[in-house]
Amino acid sequence: MPEISPDLFVQIVRFRVAHGQGDALMQAIFAHLEDWVRDCDGFVSGNFHISEDGRHVINYAQWRDKAAFDAFRHHPRQARPASRHCRASARTG
Repeated sequence: MPEISPDLFVQIVRFRVAHGQGDALMQAIFAHLEDWVRDCDGFVSGNFHISEDGRHVINYAQWRDKAAFDAFRHHPRQARPASRHCRASARTG
């Protein structure tokens, strides 16, 4: 089993979406991840789960440490359309 850093930071987010919008949110998140998040300094991994009814999406992400996560949260690219789309999709529920 790989050694887990004591500084590892885990982010768990539950998005609540309108009925039938879970897949659209998942696609937006995947595009966002592929576009730039996976290359952010300190990003370790991201996992996504959708509820059976499609109304909840869980994002479980791991970062090297909280400082890496905070740098990601305050990165100027967070204001780009993909980021806004993810946030807007999550607010529809």
